[in-house]
Order: sequence, then structure tokens, then C-alpha cells
Amino acid sequence: MMLLWIWIGIVVSLTSAVLGWVRLKSGQASKTVSFVLGIVSCVSITMALGVRGELRGACPLMDAGEVFLFIAWSLSLVYVLTGGTYRVSLLGLFSAPMVALFLGLVLVPGMLSENPVRAEHLDPWKESHAATSVLSFGALGLGALAAFMFLVLDTRLKAQKAGWVSMKMPPVNTLVQSVDRLLLLGVVVLSLGIAAGFVTTIESGLSHLITAGGVWIAYVALLVWYKWQGMPPKLFARITVGLFLLSCLLFFII
Repeated sequence: MMLLWIWIGIVVSLTSAVLGWVRLKSGQASKTVSFVLGIVSCVSITMALGVRGELRGACPLMDAGEVFLFIAWSLSLVYVLTGGTYRVSLLGLFSAPMVALFLGLVLVPGMLSENPVRAEHLDPWKESHAATSVLSFGALGLGALAAFMFLVLDTRLKAQKAGWVSMKMPPVNTLVQSVDRLLLLGVVVLSLGIAAGFVTTIESGLSHLITAGGVWIAYVALLVWYKWQGMPPKLFARITVGLFLLSCLLFFII
């Protein structure tokens, strides 16, 4: 049943991306269609996580496949909750393929353990730490996507090669504001995860807690530099993309 929900998520996400790009090119982009498909994708991934969680008897974040599944869920959830609020509905055209990619990685042989070990002990604080830490990556990931959109738009405008895609993108100021707000949201959620990690009585997640703390410090420093030291928007966007990729690599390694 879990694989069925994952396939539904992949099909819906890819459909949302393709349909969105086609409608955008024709000048008939529909925010409603993207929003509805985003909800369907999020629900299907939630169902898959629920099935896997029942097998684990805990938050399913024990192997690489479960991590990819959780990241896909966090991206889709944060987009549904914030896409319209931050006036960056076009992020759905970029985030939907990413969701499909992460779901596809879940299906790669060896990513998901066929016989998951059921948790013997359940620490609610450790579960909260793991879930909120990964959830924060949804906001940080969308922030990185918005930063990437800004870099593409800024480069094409300066080269006087706007094109139809660039013409449909939000203004550069809106994209930078969205990056700022999404990173702030990600830092707040990550703060909750770190706080839960300090309360947990299980020490097996110490390396993850230390890594999360390092990532938190890096993002806070970036936001402080941008807000109060006047960092140029282009440098802000570049560091945002690079920091997110580095964070993903660190969490995957540990």
C-alpha cells in the first residue's frame, strides 16, 4: 500500500509540473490547479509515511528511503502552507519536480529496508526532534529554490535575455523577500527541533543534534548578515543555495 501512495505522489507531482509549465507558456497559469494538485501530492505522501510509521512503530526516519520520503513530504507541505502567502506560487513549478525526484529515490532498490526493525523504545522528544528537523528542510529547501529563481532571473535580465519564463517570474524584490521569510520559517522550525533534541533522554541522535545545531548557527548568521549588515541580494541567494546543498550532504552522511 505504501508503494501505491508513493507512485500516486510521483504521478501527481509530475502532472502538476508539466501542466503548470504548459499553462504558464500559454499565459493561462492557474494557481488553483497547482494548489489542488499540491494538496493531493501532500496527502498521498502523508499516507505513505503513515503506513511506514506503523511498521516502524515510530517516526520513519531510520534509513535513506525514509529520509527521502520525509523530505518530499516537508517540501510539499511547506509549499501548500506558504506558497500563496509569500506570493511565489511559481515555486510549485520548481518544487513539484523535486518532490517527484525524492519520491523516485525512495523507490531505488536498497533505499528502503524490506524488513524494517520495529522500535523497542519510543521517546516523544526524540521523535519530535527528528520530525521537526526534517520539516524545517522543507522551508529551507523552498528558500533555496526561490534563491535559485532569483539568480536565474537576475542573470537573464542583466544579459537582456528575459524570455517568456523570466517574464512570468515574480519581481526580483519579491523573490528575495520570499527567500528571507522562508529561511526565517525554517530556522524557527529547526529551533523547535533542536530544543526537543536537548530534552530527549536517548543519546543515539547526538551526532544529528550537533549537525542540526551547526546548520542552525549557519542560517542564523546568514540572516543576521543579510538583515543587519546589508549583504547584497545576489550573494545572499548564492549562499542560500550553497548552504542548503551542504546541509543536505551533511545530514545524508551522518
